[in-house]
Amino acid sequence: MRRVVEADENGWIRLAREWTGATPHALYIVESEGEKLHLRPATGASGESVWQTMTPEQRVEDFRRWLARQQPSDVHLTNEQLRRENMYD
Repeated sequence: MRRVVEADENGWIRLAREWTGATPHALYIVESEGEKLHLRPATGASGESVWQTMTPEQRVEDFRRWLARQQPSDVHLTNEQLRRENMYD
């Protein structure tokens, strides 16, 4: 079955839950092969999560990619606000 999806202004592609049968926050691995993308659950044969099977270096790289996708916060704290003695006021 073919379905057409559209990327949003940030390049995100969202798939309907009924297409994947995914539960909220399910992890998937996307592999590219030319112009094709393959989507598979991010669990090993024994059911362990992809993070359990990654090397520490791969985890760091994955975390950095995740951080790069996050929107910058509008909340800025001054150095005075970050002082330990002021945190509990």
